[in-house]
Amino acid sequence: MRIKILLFILFISLIALVQAEVSFVSVSNEKSYDSVKDFTNTYEINFNKHGSQDVVKCQAVRLAKNWFITAAHCVKAPCEDGACSFQARLMVGRNYEADFTTTQGKKFSKKIFNFSKTKLEAKDILYDIALIYFDPKETKTVFKDPAGRRYINEAEFLRRIPNRSVYLRAINGTHLPTILVMTTKKPVVLKRDLSIVSIWSGKKELLKNSDAPVFYSPKLSNIITKNFGVIQGISGSGVMTNTGELLGIVSAKAELNSSRLSSPIPLVYIAPFDKEIMDFILQHIPSVSYIEADKKFYRALNEKEEKDLGIIEKVKFNLQ
Repeated sequence: MRIKILLFILFISLIALVQAEVSFVSVSNEKSYDSVKDFTNTYEINFNKHGSQDVVKCQAVRLAKNWFITAAHCVKAPCEDGACSFQARLMVGRNYEADFTTTQGKKFSKKIFNFSKTKLEAKDILYDIALIYFDPKETKTVFKDPAGRRYINEAEFLRRIPNRSVYLRAINGTHLPTILVMTTKKPVVLKRDLSIVSIWSGKKELLKNSDAPVFYSPKLSNIITKNFGVIQGISGSGVMTNTGELLGIVSAKAELNSSRLSSPIPLVYIAPFDKEIMDFILQHIPSVSYIEADKKFYRALNEKEEKDLGIIEKVKFNLQ
């Protein structure tokens, strides 16, 4: 009998150890996308309309070896009505730079895909998501010395960079995100911390959200929260959760004005992935990784949040 009791105690102890290990792993996973180094799937991108000196700067996330996703308004002006060039900066430092570049003109313009319900107006925006197909074999990789303002070869570039593994992940597209698909038909608050990487001329800065609630509004097909550093030029950047999912794409910003507020509140609008958008992406990229958000990702709004979201849903905002 004593032997049976001892075996039972040992069995319970083993279960406790296994549960403790699982809990520990879960906690450690909540530090995904916690630093700039985690964002090797996010790129600074530039578009140039042929015949124009204007360059549109945005950002994009690589979803597969041959695919980027960005904000639709980034590609509308330079590429919608004619030929355009594309550049994605792979890795930039003080004395080295590597870029994907193309000058395929109208041929490249035909490789940009907007969702059929995309709506981009001066004060209204919906489904601000575009897919960009590119083939690294057709797209030239250019190596530069920004400080010396000259081109260099790949061998010299590789001698200059501090971390080859980061470059290889960037050029090969091996560090790819998992998309989080919102399926709820009701407005909710996301139970996740968010982070965005801001890239300017290769310099990266990590932006993290405050304690303000992160609303998902099916009515607007947008995720909205208090702006935590988004400025013009960061559109198209991927918004990542602290558990490692791609929540959406930076779309726009606005100021919330209300008689209830002592001063305007800056907001950021994020284009999310719902079922329709996910179906659109899967038509083009069947192998993309995704999961559907369940109740562990969000909660119901409280009374104050319902009032706040009601005000936000009436705001018209300018595209950024």
